[in-house]
Amino acid sequence: ALDSAAEDVFEFMLERFRFWFEEENISAEVYLAVHALKPRVPLDFVRRARAVALFAAEDESAALSAGYKRVVNILNKLEEPVKVSIDTELMTESAELALYKALGGLEHKVARLIQDADYHGALMALATLRAPIDRFFDEVRVMADDPAVKNNRLALLSHLRAQFVGIADISRLG
Repeated sequence: ALDSAAEDVFEFMLERFRFWFEEENISAEVYLAVHALKPRVPLDFVRRARAVALFAAEDESAALSAGYKRVVNILNKLEEPVKVSIDTELMTESAELALYKALGGLEHKVARLIQDADYHGALMALATLRAPIDRFFDEVRVMADDPAVKNNRLALLSHLRAQFVGIADISRLG
């Protein structure tokens, strides 16, 4: 029963954060974007919320969260989890290769920023993916007829989602 009591106290504390953030002019959307990850350390929750609030005020945030929302919606509709390995040999469209390369170029940097709790820096780095994500959705049919190509594209999107999951669920912004 102690575990459930501790969990209740933790949830209560997170709810209190919601009101505390309102006084700091941090929106409910931002709170929910961070809460979706269920960070276990209160200070970390606060750091994430402040970083996401700062990011939400940036021009790039609306377009990036819209693109990310599409990624999440596609992946959430799947019946079974996506295989994670990506095969560049199966990439026939230049837009998917461009997204793959842009993502690959950022991964270590984003991981380092997250490790240093620089969540705003990580989000700003990921914001550079906005154009490749938009281009991908404009030019690439994710649900290709060829199952191998389709799975490869889904793996790419899954890989993309994994970068954001370390920070907050920005699909809840805007």
